[in-house]
Amino acid sequence: MARMRVSPALASLALLSLGCGARTPLAPPSPPLDAPPPDAVAPDVADEPPAPDLPPPLDLPPDLPPPPDLPPPDDGPPPACVPDTFTLRARPSEVVFVVDRSGSFSSTWGAVVGAFTGAIPAIDGRVATGLLLYPESNCDVRSSLHVPLAVGNGAAILSAVSETRPVGRTPTRVAVRTALASLRARGSGAAGYLLLVTDGVPTCPVVGDVGDRDVEGAVAAVRESAAAGVPVFVIGVAVSDSTALDAVAVAGGRPTRDAMGRRYYAVDAADGGLLGALRDVQASVTRCELAVRAPPAGATLRVAFRGEPVAEDATRTDGWWWSDAGRTAITLHGAACQRVIEQSGDLTATIACPTR
Repeated sequence: MARMRVSPALASLALLSLGCGARTPLAPPSPPLDAPPPDAVAPDVADEPPAPDLPPPLDLPPDLPPPPDLPPPDDGPPPACVPDTFTLRARPSEVVFVVDRSGSFSSTWGAVVGAFTGAIPAIDGRVATGLLLYPESNCDVRSSLHVPLAVGNGAAILSAVSETRPVGRTPTRVAVRTALASLRARGSGAAGYLLLVTDGVPTCPVVGDVGDRDVEGAVAAVRESAAAGVPVFVIGVAVSDSTALDAVAVAGGRPTRDAMGRRYYAVDAADGGLLGALRDVQASVTRCELAVRAPPAGATLRVAFRGEPVAEDATRTDGWWWSDAGRTAITLHGAACQRVIEQSGDLTATIACPTR
């Protein structure tokens, strides 16, 4: 069979077609990723099915209350109780003179000045003293002391009393409460006393018990003072109504009884009047108001005078009771205080620990 002869040009063209393939035009650029397919038709919004109803939002829980105050960090177990016996000593003291200078004192004010002149040296320099004169006019009472509390105030008190002039009525109720507030505002922890000097007929009532009299208001005020741990000694000068002033003196927690049966200290009495009251204050301060070491938790305090037990008496009638919430002082009351004043001997306290 005869061979077919192929020209070199046709051979080259055939090899080129078999090795590289036929050329095609460039492909168009790729569409963006978010574009719809070429044949897709955008749906009409009106033809879309309605979206399903969503469930209602959940109710949020109510606001929680703030967390309670946490107790302070525990500093360890309380100190161990150690039994102890010690001698009791007097605690510091403060006395406010609450002096009536109402118009009814016009003819007797000289007796008040004389009583202060003779009595103040008995306690000056030993206890802190202050002075409130009342009224300012009519039924008004000054809101602060005329002579602030301090040790060694004798000269200032005598000067204020000597220079004053009687005026107005007798708002004893307000004056006692004002003096008590001034005394307690100091927060010194000292034993406090009020010495009320008056002629015995309180007036200026909120609601009068008889006309313009305010005996019930004055009795209530001194009773509040005594209940707050601040007894009231009552000194009467030329008293026009002894029954009324007796009631005030008894309510104040430090009544006396003179030869005439009066429960207040009378300036004209043989026992010295104001001087007698100051002596009793001094005796009470030095013998019946006593500093103690607070017993630890669970322990008890036992008090004795001359080796004999003194009763613990929360009624403050005859025995001892705490003078302050911190239990750093005690006060002897009633006959217990009187025994200690009249007799010599040591007062002792014993811390008794609980048994396990």
